[in-house]
Formats: sequence, structure tokens, C-alpha cells
Amino acid sequence: MKNKIYFNVCERQTNEKKKLFSAIEKERSSIGYYNLPEQNIDTLLEYADTFDESIENIVVLGIGGSSLGARAIYAFLKPVQQPTRKLFFFESTDPLNIMDILSQIDIEKSHFLIISKSGTTVETISIFKYLYAKQSESSFYTFVTDKDSSLDAFAQELGSKCFYLPDNVGGRFSVLSVVGLLPLLLCGVDIKRLLKGANAVKESFFNDGYLKESLLNKAIFYSKYHTTYNINCVFAYSETLRYFSEWYVQLWGESLGKKQRNSAFHVGVTPIGLIGPKDQHSFLQLIVEGTRDKSVT
Repeated sequence: MKNKIYFNVCERQTNEKKKLFSAIEKERSSIGYYNLPEQNIDTLLEYADTFDESIENIVVLGIGGSSLGARAIYAFLKPVQQPTRKLFFFESTDPLNIMDILSQIDIEKSHFLIISKSGTTVETISIFKYLYAKQSESSFYTFVTDKDSSLDAFAQELGSKCFYLPDNVGGRFSVLSVVGLLPLLLCGVDIKRLLKGANAVKESFFNDGYLKESLLNKAIFYSKYHTTYNINCVFAYSETLRYFSEWYVQLWGESLGKKQRNSAFHVGVTPIGLIGPKDQHSFLQLIVEGTRDKSVT
């Protein structure tokens, strides 16, 4: 069944939708993440074919866009597709969290993916230094970063494999690049099918599919009423979507929370991720009976 979302967009806003769609089409030719569903993944598949079969755990060292997307997909697929390896994430420098993860893995049977677009993410580099002090063999590490970053230089010095992010793809939008594809592939996810699905969604939007009107109407609604409804809540009705909600909050907050250029106003909409039905017993009454300043997805 197709999901249809309805917003009150009056007829005079038809021109606004046309302008918005034209702007997105123009952006499509210059922003790299639009091309990710059609990328060549032969290098990743070849790397996976030669991967050490004795490795039981894939461990990602990354934060934000370097971890949340892959974590969301892995958690969603895990109940219906048994992974070939366990996937862990070091996202925090909290020592208790680090100790907890280390208690669950055997370092000698683990492979570590160090992911940082800039190559200078403080939390990621700090955790890597801690783990490197425990295991300094280059074969235990694969790096993902921008070409010529400081992390790239260290990977070359260490003699470890290093993959590069494609040009003009922001870190928070990199889940369909090597950033997200590599850990998922090493855990048995069919990344060809994943990219095929992503491309189908993209084509549905750009070729007048059922997603186009819903998303354009929604975008205009939020633009028009962002001061009236300055909090957006996304309700996900499955525990497998918990990390999807976290990912949504990160994407929305980091993308739309920045101060607008040439403006003295702070206009970012606050994102909140909720899991139903559990949060219906608390937060839903705030939405229904509290201040009318929230939209719900």
C-alpha cells in the first residue's frame, strides 16, 4: 500500500511547488549524494571477497554521519536477515561505554573501521588511539576518510587499507557511500539491493512517482509554518527503528539547525524522535493536550 501524506497546500502554492522542484533538480546536478545509488561498488565487493573469514566482529569508530546511518540500517534488518558478523559502534568517549563494548568482543577476532570524513574528529581519533595502544597490527584496521586528510596520511604510514569518500558528499549524507556500505557489506547485507531500493525511491520522486507530491507538500508546509510548529516529532512504531529516529534527529538538527545566511533570526525546527506505542503513554498527551507547537510525522 502506498503511503500518502496529506497537507493543506492551497492552489496558489502550486507555483511554489514548481519552483521548489526546479531548485531540487538543479541541485541534483551538483550535489554528490544524488549519484550514490548508481555508483560502482566493484572495489568494495572485491575487498569483501578477500576479507579474513575468521573475523567475527566489525567495529566502527565514528560519530554522527559516520555511524548513525549504518547503525539504523543494521538494526532494522537484523531481525529479518541474520547478519554474518556482529556490528559494534564506538561513538562515545565515555569510558563506561568503551569498557562495555570491549567486554563483548574479542579484539583478536575483530576488525576496526576508522571513519572520519575530515580525519580530525576528536572523539573518533581519541578512541582509535586507545584501541591502537592495545593492538597496533595494521591488518586490524581499515580507514575511511577524505583523500589527503591527516587520517589518510596515518593509514598510509601504517600500511592499512584506506577508502575515500566521493567528492561533494557531506558526512551526514554519506550512508550510501563507503561510510555505510562497507560495514554493512562485511556483515552480510546485500548492498546491491540496498542501492537498488534507494535508486527506486529517488526515481519515484524525480519522475512524478507517488512520493513527489507528498514530499513537496510536506516541505512547503514546514517552510510556511516553521514558526508556528517549531517542534517536529517523528513517531516510529517499531523498536527496530530506534536508531532510525536517532539518525533523523541528527540529520534534521545538523542540517536545519544552522543560522540562516544573511539573517538575524534563529529559525531551526527542533526534531524529536519517538518510539510507539511506548511513548504514547507519556509524550503523546503533551502533543495532544499541550502547547500547539508540534507537527508529527
